[in-house]
Amino acid sequence: MRIFTFFSSLLLIAIGGMGYYGWGMGGEGPQTLVSAIPGGFGAMILFGGIVAMLLRRTGLQIAFLAAIAGAFSGLGRLTPAYLSDSLDWKSQPTNLIVAMSSICLLYLLASAAAPILPKRSRKEPAVVGSKEVTPESTPC
Repeated sequence: MRIFTFFSSLLLIAIGGMGYYGWGMGGEGPQTLVSAIPGGFGAMILFGGIVAMLLRRTGLQIAFLAAIAGAFSGLGRLTPAYLSDSLDWKSQPTNLIVAMSSICLLYLLASAAAPILPKRSRKEPAVVGSKEVTPESTPC
């Protein structure tokens, strides 16, 4: 889950950079900090991922809370325009907000499903002198 946390945070930071610098958009609009908001949520998730290297549960909980904030702030920004039928799906800020909300929601779904998914089985290390007979230890 930590690798997925780093991947999600880097995607959000890239989306924030695209919004701020206008990469791929022809430099449309002024460079404001509001357009770099996805990068801020990505930085918070990245901070949670770095903390998770030392304190696994605490770091992943920080990243989870940042993803909740990112998902619902994006949805909260899109909802009034959608309800008033004035939402332009082809504009740059709308696309960036939808991308940020989608990545954060995907992270929330993955982190909610992680405890349910089966864990990788780890083989016990072999003990010298054990009397246990396994298929691998019997001669042919």
